[in-house]
Parts: sequence; structure tokens; C-alpha cells
Amino acid sequence: MVQTLDCKIVLSLTEKMWVVKKNKDLTSFNGSCTLVPYSYDRGFSMNGTIRCNKCFNAMVTSTCSRCGYPICYIYLYWQGKRYKFWKDRDGGQLDYRRATRLITVIRSAIDNKTFNPDDFTLSKVKERLVENKLNDWLYQKSEEEQADELSPETIRHYKSYVKNHFIPFFKGLDVKEVEFHHIENFKDQLPKSLKIKTRRNTLNALHSFFTWLRRKGIIKEVPNFPEIRGNDAKMRTSIDVDQQKEALKNYRSIIEISSLSRLRRG
Repeated sequence: MVQTLDCKIVLSLTEKMWVVKKNKDLTSFNGSCTLVPYSYDRGFSMNGTIRCNKCFNAMVTSTCSRCGYPICYIYLYWQGKRYKFWKDRDGGQLDYRRATRLITVIRSAIDNKTFNPDDFTLSKVKERLVENKLNDWLYQKSEEEQADELSPETIRHYKSYVKNHFIPFFKGLDVKEVEFHHIENFKDQLPKSLKIKTRRNTLNALHSFFTWLRRKGIIKEVPNFPEIRGNDAKMRTSIDVDQQKEALKNYRSIIEISSLSRLRRG
């Protein structure tokens, strides 16, 4: 008679490594045992593995069990291609803790069918940094100005928003990672000394930037934007008809001269 344990044993045939998770409350007289092969492709999981950067051994702890080296990388076999990720999306060298965090995100993206290797490739991430894409956006807007599609005044405002507000706040962020809470925090930190109309125009320009990103296919959706409510514009006053007639009596000669000579103010 074969006695079994209530545990799960994972066997890697290529690495000759056993991983056992036992229930400490069980004895050797009850329970069941399941033996399954770990899903490696030539030693690598289809959903990625963490590898030693020195001897390429699979790592399951903070240091390599073979050589003791702490630095690692992620190897991924996906849709017939092999990928290696040496750094996280912030450009940091992968140790086991960072690699574990990153591979969890990768696996989740694969399970949700949203995985794109470019989202995890450092060179691509750098291209998508907000400050870099803002420069691309401004370049295109300048081209539109040259084609008389935008006014010089609009371009001047855009450049001011980018320099004084957008880059100082969003610098270092991947445009794909910008969400509502980022934009809401941006809105809230705009100087209260700015008029409501100016703050609203600034937010509208930022929305135009993200709309451009979506049209370019760089992001899938434009993030939601908060509203800036209120109106601090001063109300203009006018004079009534009798006051206008009285004013015209004093300035009639000037108006007639201007009319006859086709003069204009300024």
C-alpha cells in the first residue's frame, strides 16, 4: 500500500529541482500527492523565469543557488519568440525582488491578453516618457503653424504650458501609465494665482496632447480629465442709450473726421 501526503510537488525535469509545498498539519498517513511537470520550454517557463545573470541558472531566492550571484534577468518565451528583460521600467538593475515584481506584472498582462513586449523594453519606455512625447507634439504643432493651421499665439501658449507646467509635473512618467489621479493632482497643484480661464486652457492643452497620443496609436484611450469649474472673469459694464447719446455730442467731430478720412484706432 502506498501512503500519500497532501502536498503539491513540482518537478522540473530539465533543472532536476523539486519544489514542495506541504501542509504542516498533516501526517504521513493521510492526504494525497500530485506530481506535475513544471511547464518549461528548454528549461524556461512559457510565462517567464528569473535567471541568474552570471551562470543563467533559474533563481528562486535572492541569490543564485549555484553561484551565489544576486543580479538576474527575466527570460520569456512568448508567441514563438524569446525575450530577455535586464532592467525594470525605471531603468533599475534587476535583483530577485524587482524581478519577481516585474514578472508578476508580465504574467498578469499575458493572462489578460494585453501583453506587449514594448511596454517592458527600456528603450521603448524612454521613447514614451512624457517629456519626450511632449517635444514630439510641439514639433508637430509647429509644423501646423507653418501650414497656417494654428496661430503663432496658440503655439506660444502651448510652449509655455509644456515648459512651466507639463514637464515639471509629469517628467519621468510613461505616457501609458498616466491616469486620472495624475491629472487630477496636476490640476490641483496649478497655482491658484492663475485665473480660472488660464487653468482651464492649460488643462485643455493637456487633453489635446493625450488626444494626439491616441490618434498616433501610442495610447489606447485618453484618460479621464477632471473639470475646472467657476468663472472669475470680471463682468463688463455698458452705458445706457441716453448716456451714449450724450457722449456722442462731445465726440461727434472726432467720429466724423475718422469716418471721412477712414482713420482707425491704433
